[in-house]
Amino acid sequence: MISGAILLDRNEPLNTFLSKRLKRVFLPFLFWSIVYFIFVYAGSFQKASVLQLCQIFINKLLKGTYYHLWYVYMILGVYLFIPIIRKWVQNSTKQELHYFLLLWSITLFINTDVAEYIPSIEVLYFSKYLGYLVLGYYLDKHVETTPARNTLYLVLFIVGVTLTLLSTSYLSVAANKLNITYYNYLSPNVC
Repeated sequence: MISGAILLDRNEPLNTFLSKRLKRVFLPFLFWSIVYFIFVYAGSFQKASVLQLCQIFINKLLKGTYYHLWYVYMILGVYLFIPIIRKWVQNSTKQELHYFLLLWSITLFINTDVAEYIPSIEVLYFSKYLGYLVLGYYLDKHVETTPARNTLYLVLFIVGVTLTLLSTSYLSVAANKLNITYYNYLSPNVC
């Protein structure tokens, strides 16, 4: 949402935007992917050939080298769409933004399975996060904060946290294992 509020209001050439953002994200991501690959697979270095290690690394790079780097895959996908979304949001009416945010809200209720052969930067993974980007822009440009609205936002936050806690707890106890259906970033209650 912060990226949407900050980056969607700018006007910069496509080359400048992509080179600036991708350098800032991709190079550190590549570095940390190598670090975590070495950390996780250090014991396999003597057992595997260089070619096997390269194949494993490339596969891990496509699917995720370490679980906490999920955000980088998502933000890379979102950044690829910013130049397109930027032109649209800057020329959209408030009603058109409402329409987009409504459609996005509906998609939050839909769970999809992703095919195994698609890398972690797939359309379904970051298209849902585009809604947060547009929401950040919308809130920054079209919503004024007042004490009454701040109170409403606080109430919505408390309701969201409570729903997340109760539903995750209930489903986890019922399944006798952790169920994160209502705990993930794309669930309606978290949004």
